[in-house]
Amino acid sequence: MKTKIVLTFLLMVISTSMLYANQCSDFFPGPRPIAGLGSIDVEIEDSVRCNGSSNCALVAINNKRSPTLPSNTVNLGTFYLNSVQDYSYNAYRSWHSSVNSVSVVSGTAVLYFNAQGNEIEIPENARINVGGDPSSLLIVVYNGSLEIGEGAIINAYIYADTEEVEIEENVTINGGLTVTSGELEIDEDVTLNFEASNSSFNPHDFCEFATTPTIPDSGPSCSAVFPGPTTFSAKGSTSIGKNTRCNGGTCSPINNFTVPSNPGVSPSGSFRATNISDGVYEHISWGLSKGAVVRFSGSGTAVLYFAGSVSIPKETRINAGGAPSNVMIIAAGSISIAKDSVINAHIYAGGSISIDKDNYITGSVSASGSLSVDKDGVFVYNSGDADNITGHGFCGGAVAPAVDHYLITHDGHGLTCASEQITIQACTNSFGTSCTESTDAVSLNLVATGASGHSVTIPVNFSGNTSVDLKYTVPEIATLSINNAGVAAANGYRCNNGNVSDCNLKFDNAGFTISGFNMVNGSPMEVAGAAMGSPNVNIQAVKDDGTGACQPYFTGAGQRDIGFAVQVPSGSLKYTIDGQEISTLGNGYTSIPLSFNAQSFAELPTNIYYDATDIVLHATHTIPATLENPAVTLTGSQGLYVRPDKFIIEANSGGNSLDSADHTGSNIHAAGKPFDLTITAVNAQDTQTPSFTRQIGLALERIGPLDPVGAAGSTREGDLVAFNGIALRSQVGAFVVSDSFPKTYEMTGGKYTSSGNSAEATYSEVGVVKLYVKDNTSGSVAFGKQIIGRFTPDHFTLDLKSMPLVTEVKNACGDMTYMSQPMLELGYRVIAENGFNTPGITKNYVGDYIKSTVTLVAENNQDNINRNAPTERLIGFDGGWSQGEYKSVVDNIGMFTRKASEVDGPFDQMRFGIKVVDSDGVALKSLDMLTEVGTPTAKAFSTTDSKIRFGRWVIENAYGPETSVLPVNMQVEFWDGTTWQTNELDNCTALIEISSPTGRKSGAIYSGGLADGEYRLVELNSFNYGNTKGATIRTNTQFDQGRLVNKVIFDAAGENNTPKLKFEYQVPEWLQYDWQGNSNFTDNPISELQFGLFRGNDRIISWREVGN
Repeated sequence: MKTKIVLTFLLMVISTSMLYANQCSDFFPGPRPIAGLGSIDVEIEDSVRCNGSSNCALVAINNKRSPTLPSNTVNLGTFYLNSVQDYSYNAYRSWHSSVNSVSVVSGTAVLYFNAQGNEIEIPENARINVGGDPSSLLIVVYNGSLEIGEGAIINAYIYADTEEVEIEENVTINGGLTVTSGELEIDEDVTLNFEASNSSFNPHDFCEFATTPTIPDSGPSCSAVFPGPTTFSAKGSTSIGKNTRCNGGTCSPINNFTVPSNPGVSPSGSFRATNISDGVYEHISWGLSKGAVVRFSGSGTAVLYFAGSVSIPKETRINAGGAPSNVMIIAAGSISIAKDSVINAHIYAGGSISIDKDNYITGSVSASGSLSVDKDGVFVYNSGDADNITGHGFCGGAVAPAVDHYLITHDGHGLTCASEQITIQACTNSFGTSCTESTDAVSLNLVATGASGHSVTIPVNFSGNTSVDLKYTVPEIATLSINNAGVAAANGYRCNNGNVSDCNLKFDNAGFTISGFNMVNGSPMEVAGAAMGSPNVNIQAVKDDGTGACQPYFTGAGQRDIGFAVQVPSGSLKYTIDGQEISTLGNGYTSIPLSFNAQSFAELPTNIYYDATDIVLHATHTIPATLENPAVTLTGSQGLYVRPDKFIIEANSGGNSLDSADHTGSNIHAAGKPFDLTITAVNAQDTQTPSFTRQIGLALERIGPLDPVGAAGSTREGDLVAFNGIALRSQVGAFVVSDSFPKTYEMTGGKYTSSGNSAEATYSEVGVVKLYVKDNTSGSVAFGKQIIGRFTPDHFTLDLKSMPLVTEVKNACGDMTYMSQPMLELGYRVIAENGFNTPGITKNYVGDYIKSTVTLVAENNQDNINRNAPTERLIGFDGGWSQGEYKSVVDNIGMFTRKASEVDGPFDQMRFGIKVVDSDGVALKSLDMLTEVGTPTAKAFSTTDSKIRFGRWVIENAYGPETSVLPVNMQVEFWDGTTWQTNELDNCTALIEISSPTGRKSGAIYSGGLADGEYRLVELNSFNYGNTKGATIRTNTQFDQGRLVNKVIFDAAGENNTPKLKFEYQVPEWLQYDWQGNSNFTDNPISELQFGLFRGNDRIISWREVGN
């Protein structure tokens, strides 16, 4: 009788302190053997026993584990194995019907089956891990259905995220069964026993994943915890080893970062996940061994939180090649990172941080305690990356940007009858040659106070900068100051060059006004090397009329000599009026004759300043004394900014300009290797402006490769590291001068060059980029852009260490595989890498930027002969490039094929490898096989030899009395180069069970159409063989040292029945042979069977009596 139960489970609400599922008991909870999630249709026969009881009610679970494999998982196709061992994952699509016995050699094997909408069928009478601990095997089935055949015995944990699970009668499962959806049907006499997992149960990261985070972002901004501009920040003492590079230059830790509070979490256990995603992982210690690879998938940030101190073993790879913002590693205590690790993450420790030698870290490292970094490390940090972190409660809250100082700029001279323009800037950087303006709204008072006691206060509100018109009516020196600032500046205010006297502004009743300059945002601005004025520069002599208004000073038109001087930095280029060089302030005045009109107004001849900086143009004229009046000296000044005309950008490598615009360009350079980068601020005559010492904006556009249509995310951004360690990340899309550029740099002397600089220029990726530069002075449109490329990989590497599926080369049977046997596994991944000391994958090695041809090779006994050419014999390993990695496009299983019409081999010292030929000259590293002219040309997958043999299946002739069963021997042989020998290395080939009578098929010998386990018997004489039931196989069907352990048994023909028969049996293609002698190696083996003989025929040498 079958009982049908529809079960609906209510999920418990997970508290905010439980953000992470890390217990296998969440999925296999016990004490009953079946667990379920949500609404499941359950049909269980009354005879089913669960832990010896009829109570088979499902135990409710609260979490669903959606089976997700790493992005680089290779699906192995059909599951063929008779033994498995400790693996992180094995991905299959089906279970071969012949595999009915599976043992576990060591550790915990995890078998993933993606049914792809089909059914995974475990065969009838299968023996899976029988006698083994269930903790040594986890079977995960999803995206389809699961059927367990009648009589199967399974010692394992089974997790089914499927539409249906059907367990046929007489099945025994020891371990646990969890069903998350659909239907569960259990037939008669099934036995299920729950066994709690023991301490050796290590299903790798299956039981570990981050749940949806519930802590809102709080605390400081992530950029305040990881501020940059380079990798290291520490509150305690710091020690940096030799040859350690930060963004290509020296490492200078800072200590002005924000120390966050520890989040409220509930850690437990050791971190063992090798595939992580957005969320919080809470642990007490690190549980992975050296060389572990931890991959991030999806978007957001995985926060690895450790309650105390944590030690990361050597050669660990965490998010290698990914964006650092995808991973944060946080320890309440200290963090130590062993040597030779590659980590792309942001790292914070509440205690000290110790980093061993030869580490490559992309991201930021902040220690509340001390920091110790050993030698030869490479560290890269783009401070903008911290803005992309999802903090999950650790960081991400708002923090008010600070104002370091307010800067007051003026030209030093004013008139009581006119307003004097004063510029105020809110600067976030320390006082220096430039100001990084705050983006926050600020309010303050500008105050001008004189010795007379006269004072003027002007309230202003602005963001970044503003211009103020100051009307001061008393002829005296007024001192400028700021008070009542809404955003307090850490270092108060400064005036002009920062001297105390620079805040003094002298007001006179009479003097010159200089005007006519081009005005930008209310302030005068001109272009270096070009004529000034709109359209001309003008000068006027004025005086206070006693009411606060200006009136012309001169009493009539006429020519007067006016002295001019210019206030410029030392070493500046010249300033000319009408071609005459003007003296610099402090070195006298240059007299220029000007014609003034009746309004005391004159136009200046052509004014050109050839440099780029802030200048002040001074004018003076002395009116001689008369009998009535003393001599009067009129003075005036006007400050202005003269900007560069543009920026010229040049990139060179080995004397060649790196200006290839696309994938066809022949001017190339290796990613990660230094190249020469020069940026020059020039005037309108293309001459360098050496006085340009200002902040410039930097932006980088990725020209190619770009994501193909419908393949978003297939390419990624690269980092241009230069400018004393700034890492400038590329973006897709052009920039214009009005855009906000992502990075800034303080240019000095009007030029930047990477050659000989503390941070040489490198670009991390393959492709072509365009560098944009602009003058960051408000209103300036000085701009430059230049294509830089083409960047190629520096080299290719055969990466075996990170391959989790198979190790290098795996043969079908020990170290032996038959030719054309589709069970040869080659685990390989070729990666295109950049040229950094610790290389990274160039993921933009895609599409038209791929210039390489990759081929597999095979060499026997190091004889320098490629057995995979000219005819390709390694089949089924078709590979392709994807994001800088070359690997099999389907799986790692294929074959080394036979020749079409002849036997060859054996190749008992065969090594398989890979060869890369690149038109750009990029080479595969560490070549060690197929030497040509003394130089290896390929790289071997393994230094262990494989035995590749031409095999055949042989059935011996047999005879015996008609009253007894007739046993038939079988064996497998290989060609030893001269003759056929029994293949004593074959302990793996299995005889597909012969089913009688349905396995016997009609038709002539060699007529084809047989399936696995089927055979033909053809009578060669007049006797009718219909009296016998056919062939059967008793007990073991395995070959041992090439010989069938238990013979095939034919039923007795019956007394006086003496048939002579031909027996054909269907064998695998790789063991078929040319038995007909027509050079076609597709024949099944045959033999002759004779009933009614008690001894051999003297004329047939090969006949012999065979016992039972």
